[in-house]
Amino acid sequence: MDLRFTDDSADNTIILLPDDTPAYFVETEHKFLVHSRTVIKKTHADTITEMGSVKLSSMLDDGFVNVWGRNITPQSTGMFSASRTFVASDGKSYKWKVEMGSPLYLISTGNHHTVASYDRGSLGFFGKARLPSLSVTPEGMPIGDDIIGTFVFMRLDEERRRRRRRR
Repeated sequence: MDLRFTDDSADNTIILLPDDTPAYFVETEHKFLVHSRTVIKKTHADTITEMGSVKLSSMLDDGFVNVWGRNITPQSTGMFSASRTFVASDGKSYKWKVEMGSPLYLISTGNHHTVASYDRGSLGFFGKARLPSLSVTPEGMPIGDDIIGTFVFMRLDEERRRRRRRR
């Protein structure tokens, strides 16, 4: 399944299905000098339900990813690596592989199959502009909500690291 984002920012975006129907809403209430909580809402038929939330770690508290009441916060894989692993609702371990600062793809740590891959999109300087997208393989469909929750966490973490480097 190919999902598209209406915005390049991970903190406030709508995630669209291939037919442009909204699948998820990602909303962050920004507070001055406080790490904000990001809420992920899922659409189903005519209802919108809060399915999870994400908060990045700070000096005062740990970050988290909660999806349908389960804590699936991705854990660092090493001191010098931005890649992170998590255990999904199916009980299996998955790893977000990070290259050049962005989460590019998710693999199953058991069989090393790609479960999801991220395309940053294009501004259109040398061709047609493309929105960022996330492709989820059939193997990843049963854990789709876990993929979305952890992906938002990874993108928020990437954006925070990018802001810190600019200072």
